Amino acid sequence: SRHTATQRPRCPNFEHEAPVKCGPFSLTSWPMAPKAARVVGKRPAGGMCKHPAKRSKTGCVNVLSQFLECALEKLSKPQLDRLCQHLQDKFTVSSACTGSGMAEVVHAELTRMLKLPSEVAFSCEKVKSKREFYMSVVSPHLSVHGCMFDDMTSLPDLVAQCSVHGHACRVPTGTSLHVCGFSCKDLSKLNNNWTPAQKATVLQKQLGSSDKTFAALTNFANKAKPKIMILENVDELEDKGEPNPNLDFLYEVMSAVGYSMGQKTLVSMNFGLPQGRKRVYFVCIHNESFGLNPSRGQALVER
Repeated sequence: SRHTATQRPRCPNFEHEAPVKCGPFSLTSWPMAPKAARVVGKRPAGGMCKHPAKRSKTGCVNVLSQFLECALEKLSKPQLDRLCQHLQDKFTVSSACTGSGMAEVVHAELTRMLKLPSEVAFSCEKVKSKREFYMSVVSPHLSVHGCMFDDMTSLPDLVAQCSVHGHACRVPTGTSLHVCGFSCKDLSKLNNNWTPAQKATVLQKQLGSSDKTFAALTNFANKAKPKIMILENVDELEDKGEPNPNLDFLYEVMSAVGYSMGQKTLVSMNFGLPQGRKRVYFVCIHNESFGLNPSRGQALVER
């Protein structure tokens, strides 16, 4: 059913979340730094404890590890065991237009902490300089990396031009997690190309690159069916309890292609980044992949 501004789920806690306190940050501790330069704390004898909460707090690998460790410590032992059981089957990640490869870096660090195999099915960046950065800086730190596709809008064809192999390759489907930052250009408050009325209906009226990439995302999701997707865009898509045609349309289309979706607004500087960007993140679950009906899927996303 169509979600409205009053029906959409809202997280009761995130508006008042305190910023997470990060430890010292340096280039040498960053995951993408050369391995010889990384500051790695001494691990307890026997490797990682089965429950992260019982691990030694001395010598965190890096800021990213601190955030992941905090997240894992919120899980009970049965939840953690179930997580590892699911991920051991085949935990594959794909991304489109993330700009920096951070989704892949987080994936690699998470699987390292859980002592699970890591596999990046594919990435996609249209801008040549971003592809070059990714391939030279990010990719060497990933144990398995597939294709680097050139254009997000070609992904729904399930065959796309690949920079790694120099020809068109098959686009992997059914990945565990797909991370995508579809274009914010025509949705942003900084864009003056459209009137306020036009900007409010960019997605429905198929205006500019924002609609083009959104259509590519939803068509890809409909065909490739990633089990979980994390989407990111500007805070014009934030649920503020007011009419928001673009947001309503986003929920409607994602529901039509089989996903339950919820959202959360985060500010970059609360996560150790030197900027104050406010962005909306959408978590989407493919109901059929988990044997869920839409109402059960929506309840899971809200929780």
